Amino acid sequence: MAARGDSYYPPFEFINDQGEPDGFNVELFRAVAEVMGLEAEIDLGPWTEVRNDLESGRIDLLVGMFYSEGRDQLVDFSTPHSIISHTIFIPRGSPIASVEDIRGKEILVQEGDIVHDYLIENHLTDFLIPVVDQREALKLLNRGYHDAAFV
Repeated sequence: MAARGDSYYPPFEFINDQGEPDGFNVELFRAVAEVMGLEAEIDLGPWTEVRNDLESGRIDLLVGMFYSEGRDQLVDFSTPHSIISHTIFIPRGSPIASVEDIRGKEILVQEGDIVHDYLIENHLTDFLIPVVDQREALKLLNRGYHDAAFV
């Protein structure tokens, strides 16, 4: 069984200091596989790559993926085990105070993330700046690039 996950989505999925897949979702998957007697390999990588691997059938599952109606048309979901919030990060002094305020603004998002899908589906801005992971989005925002990071 081939399983993949996001290489930088701590504390759920990430590559640890030893270069190994780690995190809550990885540990949970390994525990379930052990109880079920399944042999499974876990490989983490850039989110868009692992998501494409699942949607194209090159792998059997992801160790974590947020549900949406659109995604449910492409893949099957298990029962969720966590509730997670997403946040809009802004520079000090920004006039952005809500999701509605991002209209027309340059918004950094992790490419292929649930927030990326949400912003596209709801047409909240025409200025999406997709990046490889949330760390990159926050680094760019901190350096003064773009208006906000939605992660």
